[in-house]
Amino acid sequence: MISQTRFSSQADVEGIQPKTMLQFDLTDGRQRGLCLRVSYGGTKTYFVAYRFHGHQRRITLGHHPHLKLKDARSEANTILAMVDRGEDPAAQKIRKRQTEKSNTLSGAVVDYINNYAKPNTRSWQTTQRILEANFVSRWRSISLRSIDKSMVRDALEDIASNGHPSAANKALAIIRKFFNWCVEEDRCPSSPCNGLRMPAKLKSRQRVLSEQEIRSVLTSAKSLGYPFGHMVTLMFLTAQRRSEVAGITESEINFQSALWKLAPERTKSNRSHVVPLMPSAAAIIADCCRVSRPLLFPARGRSNRPVSGFSKWKQQLDRSSGVRDWCLHDIRRTVSTGLGELEVLPHVIDRVLNHSTGKIGGLAKTYNCYEYVSECRAALKLWENYLTNLIGCELVFTENTNTNSSLKFFEYSY
Repeated sequence: MISQTRFSSQADVEGIQPKTMLQFDLTDGRQRGLCLRVSYGGTKTYFVAYRFHGHQRRITLGHHPHLKLKDARSEANTILAMVDRGEDPAAQKIRKRQTEKSNTLSGAVVDYINNYAKPNTRSWQTTQRILEANFVSRWRSISLRSIDKSMVRDALEDIASNGHPSAANKALAIIRKFFNWCVEEDRCPSSPCNGLRMPAKLKSRQRVLSEQEIRSVLTSAKSLGYPFGHMVTLMFLTAQRRSEVAGITESEINFQSALWKLAPERTKSNRSHVVPLMPSAAAIIADCCRVSRPLLFPARGRSNRPVSGFSKWKQQLDRSSGVRDWCLHDIRRTVSTGLGELEVLPHVIDRVLNHSTGKIGGLAKTYNCYEYVSECRAALKLWENYLTNLIGCELVFTENTNTNSSLKFFEYSY
């Protein structure tokens, strides 16, 4: 820096020449606090310097020649009047910038995830991924108020046209919930999702695996080993959801009473659930406890998170088994259908699946808190016997250490 000098007119500003490899400041001879910074490249920038509670502050106003001297003096006079009233213009400018950022889509999504989705939903990571991939990537810096119904519709149509109709429906549900939150937070007056219909009409899946397909899938799961082969077999033996099986912990298992107890936060229905364990299921879980604890199926390199990568393993299972056009959730439908064929009562099947529907409803559902554990145990015993007869022998596991891996694998002894 060189020692400060003064300027007093527009002509003075225009005549100031830069100094080689130096930037320097000049003060206005007529307006208190107004300064001009000249870079060694020749850029001239107006700013206001002031002190607030003993600290030096500065606010940039703009660049010459886009900002005229008379306009810079007017802005400086307004800013210093705020200082005289005990206000800090720099702090207000920062708050204004933060408010403007939070009212863009990208800023609002960050706030939504941190302030609502994380504290209130278990699937906040999926919500974040869908919002960022399908909407933030398109409208990152656009104001929330500028996003209209046609823009949302176009985004959803793009998702559906890429061969993902169910993903488009899920994206609409998520973006609608996001904008409803924005309306509640007074970030926008109304939701652009109002009046939008689901972009795709989906039929309820009716896929039930045949006996041959069940046999092929269970046999092929053997070659996959730990963890996916074990998870698939547990899903067949317990009829529980993929996420519930993947997140199973040692503390949820009572081997003495042969029960698997899931807390409300671990189930889709937000209800606690007790699953009776048949000998085959208990044997699988006991073997997995020797591999990993407390999570039986941890993610690679992240022992505190459940395993993922189901799509890749599912593709391997499809190639090995030869079974096509099915998903892991179809296992629950297959078990439910099988239990029905074994003449298990509908309300017991619902208890096994942890569904709230069934023949027990209304006041009876409210006052009947019986868990039906004995009935569920009898039903799953019938199902285990059915699978055992279908495979041709008992579902027993023998320990086998894979020398090529740090994990232990367990082979089925069919």
